[in-house]
Amino acid sequence: YARHLMPQIGQLHSDVWYCTAFGGHGLNTTAIGGKVIAEAILGESDRYELFKPFGLVWAGGLAGLSAAQLTYWKLQAQDWWREQSSV
Repeated sequence: YARHLMPQIGQLHSDVWYCTAFGGHGLNTTAIGGKVIAEAILGESDRYELFKPFGLVWAGGLAGLSAAQLTYWKLQAQDWWREQSSV
């Protein structure tokens, strides 16, 4: 999870790429993130640059990890509630 709620996709060094902070929405969006990075590595696209304004932010140590876990549990509870309401 990142404070700005956007995925973090980019290049850290010449041979190090990152694709993280999808906030519990990983299956479809991480696949697209991987495709964006693959295109950049192959020199086919620079779409990863669209994520530069959001930057690579630090999660904040123990407090940040705790906040991320609480956010995840909140989202799980909301999903459960929606499922129960639609029955």
